Amino acid sequence: MKRNSRGTNGDCSDFGTPLDRAKAAPSGKTESDKTHPAMRRLRMATLERLSLRTRQALSQIATTRSWQNGDVLFRAGEVAGSAVVCDEGRLRIWRTCEKGTEHLSRGVAPGELLGIASVIGVQPFHFSVTAAGPCRTTHFGASDLRQLMRGDGQVALEFAELLARRIVELSDVMVEEYGERLDQRLYATLVRLSKVWEGVARSDGQEIRISQSDLASMVGSSRQYVNPTLKRLAAQGLIRLGYRSIVLLEGHEQRAGQLPDPIGFPKKVR
Repeated sequence: MKRNSRGTNGDCSDFGTPLDRAKAAPSGKTESDKTHPAMRRLRMATLERLSLRTRQALSQIATTRSWQNGDVLFRAGEVAGSAVVCDEGRLRIWRTCEKGTEHLSRGVAPGELLGIASVIGVQPFHFSVTAAGPCRTTHFGASDLRQLMRGDGQVALEFAELLARRIVELSDVMVEEYGERLDQRLYATLVRLSKVWEGVARSDGQEIRISQSDLASMVGSSRQYVNPTLKRLAAQGLIRLGYRSIVLLEGHEQRAGQLPDPIGFPKKVR
């Protein structure tokens, strides 16, 4: 897979998204908390979780960059040069297996903060992050951010709280995904993708443009097992399969809960 490292720099005078949106929202419970339960754990590390004072301080060190499809924002094994927020478009996170091949891990929602642990801890980033089509990101340079945290105890505390939430989030994800059946993991992942990647509206539901191979990588399985499982989900009236796309059908949540062996989500994230 050929990827470029280019990116177009820009100023951040208007700081359009997502910081301006965050200024209108109080810290703590946010608009993202009203989304589907499966999305809550993906939106923990967002600027909306920070106080207005901290967001205003961050705006002084922020810059923006534009990316095209396949451009690389982070490379696995490298220390992040900045913490990054996805403003517009979407990003993909890739993991590298023991054989050296890359597999899609998940998508990144607009507003999600990436690279903060690498920046603060000066530790290598364990995944590669690429642009999935044209997108725009906001960057907080590592040296500027670390200097800001050294000189402002409130900023440092809020980022520590943000990292603590991420640790809890990742622990929950590991527990839940190891305990779910393949059909549960597939269904939950498709629901998340319809939100994170803004599924395309169709007459019968939301279309998610993804190959079965990429979907299999995201749920820790193989296409050999994912394909027949997706066909069962289609037979149950939850999805419609297409070429490199899957449509989440209207009313899928109600039908999932009414099945003799309900799929749904684990009780802890309902």
